[in-house]
Amino acid sequence: MVSLNTSALNGRVTKVCCQCGLNVAGKLRTRDSVGNYYCASCFQAQHAQELRDMLAAQMPEPELWRKVPLEAYAVYA
Repeated sequence: MVSLNTSALNGRVTKVCCQCGLNVAGKLRTRDSVGNYYCASCFQAQHAQELRDMLAAQMPEPELWRKVPLEAYAVYA
């Protein structure tokens, strides 16, 4: 069975990055759970974006970032 991202041309196997279309046969590559190939740069970019999305989901809402003015603090003697 030939994967969607793998094809045989003239007896040679080509493996194509699903993001940029680069032939990654014989090069550093990653394959996901459904069989898609990623070149190293596309995989790093996707991983970095997923990390940014995860961190953004954990950050508090922007209105909670406001600093409290000094006048709002109570002074206790």
